[in-house]
Amino acid sequence: MFQLKKYLARAAPFLWSLLCVVLIAPLSYLADYLPDRDAYAHIKIAQLIMQQGWQWTLPWMDHSIMAVRYVDYHILYQLLHIPFLLVMSPEDAVKAANMAAMLFASTSLLALIRAQGGRRLWFWAILFFFASPIFTGRMLFARGWPLFLGLMFLFIGFVHKRRAIPAFVTALISVYTYPGFPILVAFAGIYAVACAVQKDFTAIKPAAMGILGIAAGVMFHPAFPYQFAGYWYEIGGRFFHPAGLEKTAEWQIPATEVALVGMGVCLSLLAAALLVGTNRTTLGISLLLLSLALIAALFSSVRAIEYLHPVLVLTLAIQNWRLPPRWQFASAAAIALGVLLWGGSQTYMRTRPFVEQMNPAEAFDAARYLEKHTPRDSVVMLSWDEFPYFFYTNVHNRYLNGLNPIYSFARDPERHGLVRSFFEGNAVNAHLIPHALGIEYAVLKIYPSHKTIIETLFRTVRENPTPTRRVEELYRNQGYVIFRFPKIPAK
Repeated sequence: MFQLKKYLARAAPFLWSLLCVVLIAPLSYLADYLPDRDAYAHIKIAQLIMQQGWQWTLPWMDHSIMAVRYVDYHILYQLLHIPFLLVMSPEDAVKAANMAAMLFASTSLLALIRAQGGRRLWFWAILFFFASPIFTGRMLFARGWPLFLGLMFLFIGFVHKRRAIPAFVTALISVYTYPGFPILVAFAGIYAVACAVQKDFTAIKPAAMGILGIAAGVMFHPAFPYQFAGYWYEIGGRFFHPAGLEKTAEWQIPATEVALVGMGVCLSLLAAALLVGTNRTTLGISLLLLSLALIAALFSSVRAIEYLHPVLVLTLAIQNWRLPPRWQFASAAAIALGVLLWGGSQTYMRTRPFVEQMNPAEAFDAARYLEKHTPRDSVVMLSWDEFPYFFYTNVHNRYLNGLNPIYSFARDPERHGLVRSFFEGNAVNAHLIPHALGIEYAVLKIYPSHKTIIETLFRTVRENPTPTRRVEELYRNQGYVIFRFPKIPAK
């Protein structure tokens, strides 16, 4: 019995994390399909790696930097799918891989909290998974971000323990999971400065080794030297918006409602913790400063919530509460119950309608039509955000870009601008853009902005059906319409 208790105590970070993952897992099975369109691209790349080996280029993104060299940063996340693909369907493999990544992130967090003397791991597990429905909803998406969070917590622990080599290795690996490594640089810098102020110079080496690990990961990326085009736009975009590039989450300020739901609980608890207890250790001060920096980052990017919430949980966990032990347990239990009930219901209510509108059936049907009725390797004009559905179903054709508009912009800003004007409906002669790009087929999703383009194309044909204005509708379903732009006869 004593050995069993000892084993359970050692495994507590994993067991509490596993329990929360089990509670959250049903949200991934609200539908048979995947709730995030990018997931279909990641699982397809994993399948291609299984069948053909490493993909040095993605020729299916014909007008992007990815066609020159594969520069995406989800490498390890995509490789994580392969063991699951051996034993289950692609959709289930994505969900299982995502659950494994979340389990890793939470276990690493709870292990770090325990190493810093934190108690009641069940409380911190509930806070991590359920205190921010926005954060939880993002975790349910198929991204490499939870993998990065797990490595981030390991890195913080290694730096604090003065373990330089593990800090170097962890930082290096993090580069291949998600573009969050500036957070590691920020923590390492803050922590080193805090230690230097206290004349504890032994911390500078592991912090510096971590930054060197990140530099090595970027420099020795399989896409060298093309990775800089993708990485620098992606990372630099958190701080400035390149002219001519459409705004995605990297450059959007979160709405008040999103910010409150995303971090309101943890910010309230942090304010209370600072009133009733403080941890003036170097780690506590560094994490608090990092939290403040991430709060400031919210004014330029909604993605800051991805990192702010877990850092706030860790910051809270190492505070020294001055309440009597009995009140500590009672308050923790009351907060955990409230968070579980509120966070769980909010996550469900926000996730369900989003999942329902992401049904890819119509996109799959349109992709199969292209596969059957167009020449192999013919390039199709397709909006970058629709790429994952078509790529997953049809590698017979090639497309312009996918996953992120940054990749197309990095390859050719002028051509990217032409394509963007076509899909945004503000081009004066939209029907001429496919001809200018040498493209014969275009797919448009039927929603308000694209309805304007569709109406414009047909009005142009009716008013002046000359050879340069010929447009043919090949296929239509409730979600998509496929056009053919016959080549202009030579004069």
